Amino acid sequence: MAAERGYSDIVFEILDKCKSPATTGPIGRNVLHAATILKDKEMIKTILDKMEALMLEADEMGWTPLHHAAHIGYRPAVKMFLELPIGREKAAYKKNKQGNTAFHLAAASTSLNCKVIISEFIKWCPECCELVNEEGRNILHSAVGKKDIYELAMGDILEKNAFSDLLNEKDAKGNTPLHHIAINSFEKRLQNHDLRLGIRINTRSNNEEENSTLHEPDEMQNTNLIVAVLIATVTFTAGFTVPGGFFSEKGPLQGTPILGKSPAFKTFIIMDTLAMVLSSSAVFIHIFMRFTPKVSRLFGYFFTAFVLTTLAMVAMVVAFVTGTYAMLGYSRSLSIVTCVIGLSFFIFFYKVFKKSFEC
Repeated sequence: MAAERGYSDIVFEILDKCKSPATTGPIGRNVLHAATILKDKEMIKTILDKMEALMLEADEMGWTPLHHAAHIGYRPAVKMFLELPIGREKAAYKKNKQGNTAFHLAAASTSLNCKVIISEFIKWCPECCELVNEEGRNILHSAVGKKDIYELAMGDILEKNAFSDLLNEKDAKGNTPLHHIAINSFEKRLQNHDLRLGIRINTRSNNEEENSTLHEPDEMQNTNLIVAVLIATVTFTAGFTVPGGFFSEKGPLQGTPILGKSPAFKTFIIMDTLAMVLSSSAVFIHIFMRFTPKVSRLFGYFFTAFVLTTLAMVAMVVAFVTGTYAMLGYSRSLSIVTCVIGLSFFIFFYKVFKKSFEC
């Protein structure tokens, strides 16, 4: 009771006078729990000097003092606990009744100090990175949805070869941290959109298989790869079957494009070549991704491939419009109508991207 109410002098007196003072209080919490929750650095230090074994005692929820310190983001306590062998060798590995270690709670915490708490765990107890809770989730699963914490974990953990496979570890439902990133991103956009309409939504899917299918990163990569291959194939073919055909009569122009001097045709050739190069580059990146040892760089590679494929698609549309315009030179009205219809793609393109960035 003295510790819970912040009477540090009384706590010190009891610890000095009594050989085995009663340490268990309400909800199964001991004096070290109370001092930690109060964020009383001096009291914590004194208790650890006298009875450091209290660090291993859990309350009715299975929370040790280290769990509480990590959850509330109290760095001095976390540092003192982990500096002791009993803290980094035993307390750091204890799980509460939900199967979470103190490290998991730090990653999921909303405290402003959660980043420095994560750094302390990585510094004193790097092996904690591999611990999973009862749902099979590691530190990266817990950090999903908090960009700064996730980036810190990625930088300090994934760069260590010993833990480079954490990004691909699956939880009990078969989801990797990447799966949760994709799911969270989709849910936030859905919530932002539907809340504007006053609709209450339930983002939890009862169909796990459907959820996994919709947000499978591997399927996203495969889709992008297929599109890139199709664009490369179409543009390569178009380069040798040019609009208007070739001169077939014998002479210096035999085999050359009939519309070769048309500005629209020249634009077609340039954009077709650009689309083929961009899409081929995207295909190469997808192939390269299969062999890269740095899993932390996969998202960057995938994003680059996505941008290249998108630009290739734009170039392909421009190539089609200019090629059609070159062939329809005999009918100005028809060529203009065709161009307007073809270029309407960019209106759709703009609308889609605008909606994506609004959420």
